[in-house]
Amino acid sequence: YRSPNFAGFSVHAAYAAAEGQYIGDTQGSFANTAGFQIPTARLNLENPMGFNARWAAGPINIGVAYDLNTADYDTTGVYGSYDFGFMTLYGQYETGTINNAAGTAKEDTGASSISAKIPMGAGTFKAGYVGVSSGLANKDVNKYGLGVQYDLSKRTNIYSNIGDAGGDRATGTQSDMRFDIGVTHRF
Repeated sequence: YRSPNFAGFSVHAAYAAAEGQYIGDTQGSFANTAGFQIPTARLNLENPMGFNARWAAGPINIGVAYDLNTADYDTTGVYGSYDFGFMTLYGQYETGTINNAAGTAKEDTGASSISAKIPMGAGTFKAGYVGVSSGLANKDVNKYGLGVQYDLSKRTNIYSNIGDAGGDRATGTQSDMRFDIGVTHRF
């Protein structure tokens, strides 16, 4: 359900059947490779559901959300942005439960991020940081990133991003730097 917008305030709600997602469907994703995958024994424990309340007026956009997935893992988060005119600043904080790295129990986790988007003519510069920490396994992930996008037209842009991920859970090493270059076209 998506409510109408009442003076900037809106509510979204979702409910689904507990069909579960096969672990192989997420093979190669961050969730699977970083030890966050859902063990098969935990699938279909709950009917997934979610709720979001959002207020967006002028330069302010704030949301609060809750979701519960099929493995009975939940997430609660606060998200927001502020448009200063010359740049937009974004932030989030989430807390919830995930599967521990060994696949034997649920563990508490927290995540926070801060990022900025700075438009300059046809170009946009982006910078951000995200950190994830877990209590039971006492392992963390952090990532720093920079990016640039150049608009060739209203529907086409070229972009490049570079990021450095580190921490116990990301790669098992000190650092893992990656980059991408691409073209986006909206049909």
